[in-house]
Amino acid sequence: MTREERQAHIRDVVDSAPLPSPEDLDRLRALLQLSARTPAATATQRKRLAPAAVAA
Repeated sequence: MTREERQAHIRDVVDSAPLPSPEDLDRLRALLQLSARTPAATATQRKRLAPAAVAA
């Protein structure tokens, strides 16, 4: 399968997928708004947080 065929297949699968319910859309919008307000962690911050997550 060529790259173009694979991309076309993925596009077909996505286009044929059913739309999410209104409740799911609301949840996704809330998550997007939350992530927009929260600054992304840098690699150094993730390394510092990783041991704390393991201990919890």
